[in-house]
Amino acid sequence: MNDRKPNRNIKRRQGRRERGSALLVALMILVGLTLLGLAFVAVTQTESAISMTQKNYTQTLQVAEAGAMRAVDWFQNPDWADRQGILPPNQPAFKVARTLNSVAIGVYKTAPADLLFDKPFRTNLNQHRLYGTETNPDVWINQTTAGNARTAMSATTDFLTLFNIRLFNTNASATTIDNNEGGIITDIRVYAPPVENATINTAAGWTAAASGAAVAASGFVEGGTRFGIASIRVTATKYDPPCTAFPCTGAGVTRRVIATRTVKVTIAEWPFPGPQGPVQTNANLNTSGNIQVHWGKTTSNGDMTMAKTYAGIPWADAWDWAHFEHGYDPTQYPLSTTQDWPHVATTDAKDTKNYLYELVGQAYPDPWWQMRARGSLNIKGNVEPTPYDYSYGNEPDDSTVNRSNWFQYQTQNSRPDYQNVLFPRIDYNFWKQLAITADDEPNIYYLRWVSGDTFQDKFGRSRTFRQWVDITSTPPAGTGPKSVPGFYFFDTQNQSNPQNGQGGVLTPAIDIQGGSMQAKGFIYLNSAGFGTKGLGGVNEWVNMPGEPYRDIGFMEVEEDSTNPDYKGYKRVVPSPGPACVVGTGANCRIKGMSNGEWDFQDLPWSNGASAINGIFDFVVSNVATANNSAATLPADAKWFIVPYTPACNPGTNCSEPHEPYLNLVYPTAPTGNTIASWYNPASTSANLADAKTAVTTRRPKITSGGTPVTCVAESGVLLANRKIDRENCTSNGWDKDGGLVQLNNSFNGVFYSEGTFDATGNAVYFGSVLAEGNAEKAGNPDIYFDERLIKGAWPPGNFGFPRVYITSEQTDQ
Repeated sequence: MNDRKPNRNIKRRQGRRERGSALLVALMILVGLTLLGLAFVAVTQTESAISMTQKNYTQTLQVAEAGAMRAVDWFQNPDWADRQGILPPNQPAFKVARTLNSVAIGVYKTAPADLLFDKPFRTNLNQHRLYGTETNPDVWINQTTAGNARTAMSATTDFLTLFNIRLFNTNASATTIDNNEGGIITDIRVYAPPVENATINTAAGWTAAASGAAVAASGFVEGGTRFGIASIRVTATKYDPPCTAFPCTGAGVTRRVIATRTVKVTIAEWPFPGPQGPVQTNANLNTSGNIQVHWGKTTSNGDMTMAKTYAGIPWADAWDWAHFEHGYDPTQYPLSTTQDWPHVATTDAKDTKNYLYELVGQAYPDPWWQMRARGSLNIKGNVEPTPYDYSYGNEPDDSTVNRSNWFQYQTQNSRPDYQNVLFPRIDYNFWKQLAITADDEPNIYYLRWVSGDTFQDKFGRSRTFRQWVDITSTPPAGTGPKSVPGFYFFDTQNQSNPQNGQGGVLTPAIDIQGGSMQAKGFIYLNSAGFGTKGLGGVNEWVNMPGEPYRDIGFMEVEEDSTNPDYKGYKRVVPSPGPACVVGTGANCRIKGMSNGEWDFQDLPWSNGASAINGIFDFVVSNVATANNSAATLPADAKWFIVPYTPACNPGTNCSEPHEPYLNLVYPTAPTGNTIASWYNPASTSANLADAKTAVTTRRPKITSGGTPVTCVAESGVLLANRKIDRENCTSNGWDKDGGLVQLNNSFNGVFYSEGTFDATGNAVYFGSVLAEGNAEKAGNPDIYFDERLIKGAWPPGNFGFPRVYITSEQTDQ
């Protein structure tokens, strides 16, 4: 047996070969762990970068949204925004000249005294509408445009810096931006809302130099159906290092953009009922007492009997004021038996006399008052068959008893004798849904009936009708905050529609007696009736209506110095086409006709200037003339406006072309006589009996610190002062707003009753009263029309009442 011993050297060599494997494994594990650690580090850095990006995205988006909401406030309450210092000034650098249908229409809100984005929002005047696009906006605020406007605003701080300071600063009084970690607003654009079936023209807009953009912009929106009144685009940018003042980028500025977000919103006008006068009823109107209705047309869808009537400015027919252009400017508006203005053949007797001279010098208790009914009027104590029984053409010299502002059987639109009387459509379902939907707003109330005249809000808090609407009183404990101006919807007993037999049950009639109160806003009341007795109000300064004008256009003047017709009347076709025939208007271009606005042509050479100045330049003079029915006019009623003639100098020896208007000398009290007259602008007479020449009868149109401003003679002041003067006081120019008078208002706004309106008591209403049922009874309330309701300027900014609402918002840019 071969007994062999193991080879120890082999085992030793095998052990020696295996000895390094552990080190290798350890090394591999170490490398793996290192790579895994590096991976975790990379992931952490990526997550950190993602987190930072998300942070920058969120912060910048929130800044852009905050800026967009404040830009909405420019439309919602421009007076408040102006007081807070966040409303852009009306500066040319922010606006672009627009062109529509190859015609220059000027910039948005042309008048420098207008607050940007203030009402009116939608009128026939292009200056109040937006036509720009996102790349060529009507209003563009960025570091370039704000810098260009800086000199006119402040010697040291531009608007965009101020806007960011007001919105975000820790120290609001600082002159630099100190809270900029989340970014700042760097670009704001305001332009047309979405428009269906519109075309975008190719007209030149913003230049690169004016806007700071890389290239020039072009294009404006023409035609189509608008969905809203404006689009607003706000961009926020975050910089490293943060930007403290503009410009944030540019020559000599080292700053990196790390985030940019843009928010776009579309806004629409808050809907309102469409009152057209102080009292309107969808049934009959019978006032057998001393009810006083002022400053507009009183309408009835049934029969009407008015115990108290007024002599107003006469009407030529159911559609037109008396044709006071005859005698106003014989060149543009010639007196003829065969030619009316413009180009309408007529043999109507009222166009054969100079009616201006019949009106001037007359005193009218209420120039704007009218009666219009779909049914009959109690004319001359009995029912007459004709729709227009008192023709001014038949009584040209008897305005004190003239009743040519009475119209009956107005059930159709047919010139000249019929203009349809329509009661505003007040839809229960629409206004109820609006109240419920917007009930979270501080000025919107949906109120359910409890019993009697008690209603409760969505929190179950109960008050009487008077306690809900009276903004002057402290509400009962535990029923919520003090009432504010707003929209109050008082529902029916069963919360059902009472209109058109749909089953709604009206609440019991409401009768308010004694003491004083004031309600403001729009009140929608579903009660069987409403009345007041012995009710006082709050003294307020309010504007009387503006001055009457004839919306018949004027002959446009040629402004192109290269055209042979320069400073003459412009031809319909370019030279050498047919001549513009002075005295007939034939072949002459007519501007402003039937657009619902008073128009004038702002000529660049007026007052010897070389550019338009945004103000109506005119001259008045003393004219020796007589009216048709008297040998001479009163000595103090011979001041008239001087019309434009070719090559004259408006503001020096003539006036800029304009539509004819009737100047008024306003009274100091709401029921005083209003006198149709121009006056000596340089007069310093303090003789109040001589109302047509006394400068003291220039009535203020605004208040300062709650008190009407002081008016002075309007001649000889500098342009800048003259603009302010026209805004502050009535003048020899056309005044959109009348003079201030004081009313003791119990109700200020629109009041709608689904039932009847009981015209007893002595409350004062300023605004409009609408009644679905009859308006009747013998009482002595005063009802004054707020003309802002038809001028697109209601509600006023100090109501705190919604003017606009957001219809869409995009935040994904």
